[in-house]
Amino acid sequence: MTVLPYLVVLLDAARASNRSERSISLAATGKPTAIAMIKTGRVPSVKRVKALCDELGLEFYIGPPRRSLDGIETSHDTQQELHVAEEDFAAALERLKLAVARASRKR
Repeated sequence: MTVLPYLVVLLDAARASNRSERSISLAATGKPTAIAMIKTGRVPSVKRVKALCDELGLEFYIGPPRRSLDGIETSHDTQQELHVAEEDFAAALERLKLAVARASRKR
């Protein structure tokens, strides 16, 4: 049985909550078997996934909470790209500092 990636995140959050699947399901959907049905391979409705995400404190896009950059929400991919760019910039700045220091010594 293949479980869709977003459902894996949902099931992991349920497990990490230290609550029973039944209590999470009941609180989210009013039905005790919502999580159990996912584990059997059934794909829940969008409405049910949203309710489970809300109950488990997940954003509905089903992933780690997005951070904001100057008040603008950014995706995880954008954050990764910014981190790489920041590292590249820091390395370039260090190379520039070394070049300036070498040039100053040659005078």
